[in-house]
Amino acid sequence: MEENIIKRRLIKQGKGGYTVTVPIDFVRNNDLEAGTEIRFIPLADGLLMSATATKPKKEITFTLEDNDKTRLRTIISSFYRRGYDTITLKTTDPISFSRINKITESLLGLVATEHTENNIILQNMMKDDFEDVEKIITKLCYTVKHFNKLVLEDLTDKSTKNEEIKSLRKTTMKLRDYCQRMITTTNYQKDKSQEYNLLVFTIEKIASNFYNFHLNKKELNKKQKIINELNTLNDIFSDLFEIYRKKDSKKIVKANQKIFIQKRDLNVNHPLILVLKENLFTLSSRITGLLLS
Repeated sequence: MEENIIKRRLIKQGKGGYTVTVPIDFVRNNDLEAGTEIRFIPLADGLLMSATATKPKKEITFTLEDNDKTRLRTIISSFYRRGYDTITLKTTDPISFSRINKITESLLGLVATEHTENNIILQNMMKDDFEDVEKIITKLCYTVKHFNKLVLEDLTDKSTKNEEIKSLRKTTMKLRDYCQRMITTTNYQKDKSQEYNLLVFTIEKIASNFYNFHLNKKELNKKQKIINELNTLNDIFSDLFEIYRKKDSKKIVKANQKIFIQKRDLNVNHPLILVLKENLFTLSSRITGLLLS
C-alpha cells in the first residue's frame, strides 16, 4: 500500500557510485550499526533489502554453593531473564536430571545440552524477536485475567480447583520470564525497556496476589465482604488491561484516579486486599507512564 512505501533519493557518490540512506526505524528495530552488512536481492521490478544484526552470544558460568540448591530455579530464571544464551552451572554435589528438566520445562526455549555430576550446560534454543513482545504481554494479561477468575470461583465453590490453579500459576510465571527475557535481549522500545520489564513483573505480581487468596481459602471462603472486594479489584485489573491493549491514554488518567481513591478506602482492611490494591496502583502508574511518555 502507498502509505507503507518509504521513499529516498539517490545521492551521487564520487565518479561512479550512488548511496541511499536507510530508514532510521529499520536501523533501530533491527539493532543495526555502522559496518553492518546490507544485502540486496534483485527482483523483477526492484530490489529487496535485508540485514540482520549479529549479536554476540551471552554466556555465563556460575558455581553453585550448598545454600544455592534450594533456590536453583530462581538462579537459573534470573540468568534466563537477563538474556543469557548459555548458562553453565558448576557443582560438587550432583543435581538430578529430572530436577533440571523440571526447571527448564518452565522456561520457554531453555534446554539442558549437557548434564554430568559436576557440570550442567543450559542453552536457549529460541530466537528472541522484539515483534513478539506485545503479543506475549497480551497473552500474559489474558492468562492472569483467567487465573484471577478461577481463584474467585474457587473461593465461592465447594469443589476444589487446586490442580488447575497450580498449573495456570506456573504458566503465568513462564510467560513472565519469557517476556522479560525478550525485552532484555531485544532492548525493546530502547529507553523504555526497563519500564516494560517492570510492567510485566507487576502484571504477574497481580496473579501472585490472587494465588495468596487461594492459599488462604479456608480463612476467606465465608467472608463475603472480602470476596466482593476482590471481585471489584479484579474488575479494575480487567479495565487496566483493556486500556493498555487499546493504548487509550485518555482513559488511563481517570482509571489512575479511581484506583487511588480505591486504595485509600479502608472499608475492607485485610492485609491481602491492601497488598493487592498497592500492586494495582503500581500497575496503573506504570501503564500511565508508558502511554503518556
